[in-house]
Amino acid sequence: MQPRPRVVTYSHKNIEKWKAQLEKNEQKLKKQLTYIQVYHDNLAKRGDYKHAVLDAYSENLQRQSEVVQHWKTQVTNKQKSLEKSNQDLSRYIDEAQTFLTALGENPKIAFDRLRDNVLTSLTEYDNTHPIQDFKVRLCLYGLAEKLTTILTEQESHVEDELKSWRTKYIQLCGFIWDLYDQYVKSNVNLDVDLRERLAQLVQSTHVKWRRSLPSMRVDEDAQEQHQADSLSIGQTCFGQFVLFKNKSPILFHRTESDLDRAEKQDFHTALINLQAQAKVGDKTLCKYAKELAIAASEEISQQESDQFRQPEDRKPEYYVYTRMLRQAKELLAHPFSQEGEDFPDTRLDQFAQSACYVAGQPSHPKLKKFFGAAVGFIGAIIVAVSVMAAVASFGFSTPLSAFGIAVGTTLLWQAGSMIVAGSAALLGIGASMKLFASGAPHGVYEKADKFKQALVNVNQEHDEHKNVFGN
Repeated sequence: MQPRPRVVTYSHKNIEKWKAQLEKNEQKLKKQLTYIQVYHDNLAKRGDYKHAVLDAYSENLQRQSEVVQHWKTQVTNKQKSLEKSNQDLSRYIDEAQTFLTALGENPKIAFDRLRDNVLTSLTEYDNTHPIQDFKVRLCLYGLAEKLTTILTEQESHVEDELKSWRTKYIQLCGFIWDLYDQYVKSNVNLDVDLRERLAQLVQSTHVKWRRSLPSMRVDEDAQEQHQADSLSIGQTCFGQFVLFKNKSPILFHRTESDLDRAEKQDFHTALINLQAQAKVGDKTLCKYAKELAIAASEEISQQESDQFRQPEDRKPEYYVYTRMLRQAKELLAHPFSQEGEDFPDTRLDQFAQSACYVAGQPSHPKLKKFFGAAVGFIGAIIVAVSVMAAVASFGFSTPLSAFGIAVGTTLLWQAGSMIVAGSAALLGIGASMKLFASGAPHGVYEKADKFKQALVNVNQEHDEHKNVFGN
């Protein structure tokens, strides 16, 4: 199990502790600087003395100088460590004061900043990782909806507006902790990028999982410390979020089957949206967009049929097709490059990448398909050569040819199991061989490529028109 990330808690108590530590470090630094000067002077004197004594003593002085230099280096390293510690403490103090001021005077700012960080970081990850395993998709699915739910949920027991926003803040902290635990716990196939992003978000909350928000104020004259926030009395980050997410179990307790149903619905929605968008705009683009939608629908239908026959081996990759269809719809709605960008811009690059991933669907990895086709191709060659050898030698090489035919047939059979089962395997091998010969794309990939090229052409015509006639 991965250790939980270390969280620095921002509180008035910690600020006072850090300030005291800063003072201690400053005293230590003064001592270290004194030691360094002493060692420096000592080395200088030994260097001067070395020239004045006999050579017999020079070697001994050299050893003594090396010892002094060693201690000087250690003290210098300790000085650098103290300076680095002071920099961190000063940063913690400044950030903690800003954090506590925001929570005390305008907690909405703290909530908005943390929510934006979550949305920006995880959306960026999603955009740059088109292929995701089940646990990643379960973690990221409905992210914006979950954040909106935390924002809009009204707590009936919280009447004060400031307390209401602090409640939302600690619920958001709990949500981030929950995302981290949901993905990292019991998951041996971790994506390093996502794990680091989640860890950084957890650290940015400055609230530990089993702790509450710190006190907003400290009244040193009072006999008791004034607790300005009701959340700091028995309502921890963990407890507050558990109560909150139990109100929306479908949203926050989604299972694998729930995710499958949601992704299937998302695909059909994306399909409908693209078809609707294809009714307006450039005729050529709309034509290829419609063809792309039809091809995607047909491929998913085929995958669903395969899943019905072999449910343990095949599962439609709805989310990959959905991503591509949404990108196509966005490109169709806004076909021209953004201001200041050269076409093709990032949107077209992402669409092309999604189309490439779709071309490898449904179930078996591309690499496995490639090796299956290659093995089948080799097997077919061995069988053909063995038969030709037997015929050409008038039977003299029959034993060797028989062995070759057996090996070739075995490779063909193995290739079949690597691509698909039964007779469909031979078709897969044949199709792979044909692909090596022709190099022509088929299905969704072909339609996506035509749509992409049409989009490039439309932009070129648009740019030429602007160059001639201006805006």
